Amino acid sequence: DFFRMAADGGISEAQYLMGCLYAEGKVLVRDYPKAILYYRGSSGQGKPEAQCNLGFMFFCGLGLTKNLREAIKYYSLAANQKHALAQYNLANMYFLGVGLKRDSSKALLLYSRAADDGCQDAQNVLGLIYFTGHIVPSNYSLALRHLKRAADGGHMWAQYNLGVMYSSLPGLYRNRSLALFYYRRAAGQGHEQARMAVRLLEKHRD
Repeated sequence: DFFRMAADGGISEAQYLMGCLYAEGKVLVRDYPKAILYYRGSSGQGKPEAQCNLGFMFFCGLGLTKNLREAIKYYSLAANQKHALAQYNLANMYFLGVGLKRDSSKALLLYSRAADDGCQDAQNVLGLIYFTGHIVPSNYSLALRHLKRAADGGHMWAQYNLGVMYSSLPGLYRNRSLALFYYRRAAGQGHEQARMAVRLLEKHRD
C-alpha cells in the first residue's frame, strides 16, 4: 500500500516496483495493463529498468499488441544508460535480424558493452562468438576469458561451455581437470549434458 501511494504520487522507483509486482504476479494478482501503466510512469522519468521491462512487454506482446518498433525504442533508451540487459536484448535483435536489419558489428558492440556492464548472458554469448569465429576470427583466449567471467559468476551454460572448450580445444588450451571442474559446476545446477560429460570423463581417466 505504501508503494502504491508513492507510485501514485509520481515517485519513479515506486512506479517501477509496482510495475514489477503486477508483472510477476506473486505478491499481487498478475495484471499486465497495470504493470504497463506503472512502467510507463517510471520510464517517462528516465528509469532504465522500467524502460527495459517496458521494451520486453512490447517485444512479447504482454498486455498490449506486440510492437517491435516500440520494443526497440525502449530497449535503446535503457541501453543508452548502460543498462546491461537492455544492451543484451538489443544485441540479440541485431544479431538475429528481429525487428532490425541484421548487423553483426552492432550486435558485437552491444554484446561487449553488456558483458562489461555485468550481463552474464552476454559474456556467455561473446565466449561462443570468439570460440566459433562466427562473426570475428576465432580467438580462444578471448573466448575463455568471457566464458570464465560468466561461469565464475554462476552462469550454468557458461560453465558447461567452458567444460566443452577445455575438453576439446587443441594444444595448451586443453585441460582435463578444468573441464571436469566446470562440468561438475554445471551439473550441480541441473545441466543434464554436463552430468553425462562428468560420468564420461570420470570413467575414462587416462
